Amino acid sequence: MQTLLKENCQKIGYFQKPHGVYGSLVLQFNEGLEEWVEETPIFLVDSEGILVPWFVIEDGVRITSSKTALVDLEWIEDEPAAKKLCGKSVWIEKMEGDEEFQEEEGSQWIGFSVSDIKAGYLGIVTEVNDYAGNVVLSLESPETSLLIPFHPNLLLNMDPEEKTMILSLPDGFSDIGT
Repeated sequence: MQTLLKENCQKIGYFQKPHGVYGSLVLQFNEGLEEWVEETPIFLVDSEGILVPWFVIEDGVRITSSKTALVDLEWIEDEPAAKKLCGKSVWIEKMEGDEEFQEEEGSQWIGFSVSDIKAGYLGIVTEVNDYAGNVVLSLESPETSLLIPFHPNLLLNMDPEEKTMILSLPDGFSDIGT
């Protein structure tokens, strides 16, 4: 198997916790990705910045809600082995024609420079997360790290060519660092 680059893969969620004593894992994933989760034969687990492939056993994915699934992987046969994967981000390889998938994830915003109309420059988008339907941008700047909620009503201007985004955040919100 060839080395997979993160640019060719898409983060879909993380392994939340073990389920039972036989090594099943609860996969927490972004809503609307049930089809990708159900059909992928390989989940890629981020281990110290390297995507490590884990093969799904036959009929090893059972969707339990719009955001969770029970997953059984080869070589993970008990609870202690499953615990080693908990908390790690899970990725899948992008497939041809997955533009809709990429749009849903918001990954197109990674690398954008974000400013607030009042506070000025806030940082660069390093990650886009969906917390129960609420999109949150992780920003990094030389001074601090920020988590900023994203909603179309907060967006004043976006320039995809310049990779810039100008928001109008509530007063004092940009003062909260992580």
